[in-house]
Amino acid sequence: KLALFYGFSVKDNPADSVKLHVPFPPSIPLHTEKLALLSLSHPGFSPSTPFILHRSAASLPPQLLSQLRIMPLLSIEGVEPGIGFIAKDNEVGALTALESALQSMAQATAENLLSVADVRRGLGPEDGAEADGYDVVVLFAEGEMEVLTNALGLVRSMLAALDVDGLD
Repeated sequence: KLALFYGFSVKDNPADSVKLHVPFPPSIPLHTEKLALLSLSHPGFSPSTPFILHRSAASLPPQLLSQLRIMPLLSIEGVEPGIGFIAKDNEVGALTALESALQSMAQATAENLLSVADVRRGLGPEDGAEADGYDVVVLFAEGEMEVLTNALGLVRSMLAALDVDGLD
């Protein structure tokens, strides 16, 4: 859309992805052991690096699911490297937490989009570059909504496979 309407495009277009920060505080039980297991399971894993959700992704980042699965555990005994499915209640908890976070992000993005669109409607042709700037912001926010909608769909399909209704 940017190239079509404005004659430029953005490398690593932020409208095609969303950064998701998931805290991994040192205060969680077995922090050091869990961090070691995550690092073993996903080389290069860093709790300070955000996860990237993509607009056209067919699945969620495996590192994200691993972190969400392992965080609430009080024991990591028997948890295999790779940190796949542990137990249904654990999976439901991880996915429900992710669904809630994504819904909050989508709500904030929608509110921002409405606010920007309201300001944009008040600008006329005489506002030129300022109006164009708002148009670009709207394009990015719409892209972010598409990414979040896709991720929510993935989470809800995973919950449905577990015979669990999402938050809707």
